[in-house]
Amino acid sequence: MKKILIIFLCFLCIGCGKKVSKNAFRSVYEKYNDSDEYINLNLESADLIKYSSVKEINDIIDNGSGVIYFGSPKDNVSRRVIDILLDVVNNTDLDKIYYFDSLNSISGLDDIENKKLPLVLFVLEGKIVSYRVGTIGDKVDLSEDEIIEIYNFYTDGVHMVLQDACDESC
Repeated sequence: MKKILIIFLCFLCIGCGKKVSKNAFRSVYEKYNDSDEYINLNLESADLIKYSSVKEINDIIDNGSGVIYFGSPKDNVSRRVIDILLDVVNNTDLDKIYYFDSLNSISGLDDIENKKLPLVLFVLEGKIVSYRVGTIGDKVDLSEDEIIEIYNFYTDGVHMVLQDACDESC
C-alpha cells in the first residue's frame, strides 16, 4: 500500500511540476504571427506579461505600482510597442507587466490626453508617474533612433516604478 501511495505521489508531483509553456498573452499575440497583415513578434520573454482583470488594473492605478500595457494583438502599433517594451523588461529588474486589452472600465485615466491603444502606464503608489500613447506618429516602421527614443522612455518609466532611477549625483 505504501508503494502505491509513493508512486501516486511521484506522479502527482511530476504533474504539478509541469510548467505551462505559454501564457494567455503570448498565445493570443502569437496567433497573429506569420500573417501578411500583422508584424511578427519574438515573444520568448512574454511570460513576464500578465493578463489582468479590470479590478487588478484599477487597484494598481488607485494605490499600487507597476507597468501596465494596454494594447491589441490585431494592431501593428500595439505589436511594435510590445516588442520594444519586452526589450526593456529584459534589461531591467522589472519582473512583470500587467496587460489589459481595452481602456473601457478603467478608472483614473482622466488626465491622459489622446486615450487610445497602445498605451503604457508607469504607476507608482497609485500615481501615474509617466505614460506613452503609441509610438512616434503611430508608425510601425521605426528608425533605429526612434526605437532608441521609445526604449529610453520606457526604461526611464520602469526605473521610476522600481524607484531605482539614478539622479544627477550618480
